[in-house]
Amino acid sequence: MIVHSFELRDDSNRLIDEAMTLLVHELNLPEIDVLKNQSVTDNATVGSFSVKLSELTGRVDASYHIPIVKTITDHLKKYAKKVTTLGNPDVCAEIILPGRFKRVYVEEGYGRVFIGGKQLGELDPSNKKYLSLVYHKDRIAKQLELHENMTLITCSGTIIGNYGQRGSICKIKTLAGVGLSL
Repeated sequence: MIVHSFELRDDSNRLIDEAMTLLVHELNLPEIDVLKNQSVTDNATVGSFSVKLSELTGRVDASYHIPIVKTITDHLKKYAKKVTTLGNPDVCAEIILPGRFKRVYVEEGYGRVFIGGKQLGELDPSNKKYLSLVYHKDRIAKQLELHENMTLITCSGTIIGNYGQRGSICKIKTLAGVGLSL
């Protein structure tokens, strides 16, 4: 059974690689270094960039205006049939961002498994923590409980090697939560 699960994992990785190859081909995506070079606007030795006041759209945080993001988006608009955002109701019914909160952990049997960003890529998280059902009951019900067909995306923290790691909930037996560190 273990050998079979490894074979399935290998098949899954092969299919992901094939899908990525198709995506790169269909969107005519160049190497990331080519896109980085296209996004450089000056010869500054310090990583800096300018944003027009008319382009701020109410956002003054620099991470929202990183030039390579615009370069990539412009490239996608040029080659993709359609480019949209997760806020589009045709793509996503709801976006849940639970926010930061102090966690109260309990022993197994007294809470729900809490999945952090580090555990997102694991089939059966080895470092299980349980959020208190008593203390977090409302938050679990409204923001943390996972359901079939949800897609999980990390939104902060550091995940070595997989920035923006994601997971998909196909069928779940144990309801869990994904949240942010305090």
